[in-house]
Amino acid sequence: MKDLPPFARRAIRKNVCDRYGGRCAYCDIYVGMKGTVDHYVPQALGGQHQPHNLRWCCISCNNLKGDMSPKDWEAKKPPRVQRETKHEKRIRLLSGIAQRGYVDWFSLGILAFVIVCILTFIYAVSTYDPVRCIEGYKFYRGIGDNHTSQILDAEGRAIRCEGVRPSAGKPLT
Repeated sequence: MKDLPPFARRAIRKNVCDRYGGRCAYCDIYVGMKGTVDHYVPQALGGQHQPHNLRWCCISCNNLKGDMSPKDWEAKKPPRVQRETKHEKRIRLLSGIAQRGYVDWFSLGILAFVIVCILTFIYAVSTYDPVRCIEGYKFYRGIGDNHTSQILDAEGRAIRCEGVRPSAGKPLT
């Protein structure tokens, strides 16, 4: 591929990498864009730059293959790596935790902190219930020292308002 201009080499590399999903065509290890383009039929044996002759592979497989013919390579190539599924990975990680016999206490502490924050927020939202009373005034249910209802004016001063029950939370008429 050294006889091609740089922009053509970059385009071919990206195309071949995308075609193989960034995995080595021979050992199935993920290499991303750090892989190399390999000629399945080597250029030394008359291989061309045609898409069907180009493979994406890791550097170690490319070096191991060298200028071997496809027949020799198929006999010598390394076995494909068996990828573990998501289910197998979960089982492996959980069994590791069970074998160690302990739990990551730092993570549990963070989880407990998050739960306490959520519960505090829920409690604050449920007790802080503004409802419009009269234009420019707000009615707050359950605030103050003895959790009585109050009506506040625009500056936040509590005003006395007859006709509002402490727990009603309904606008005045």
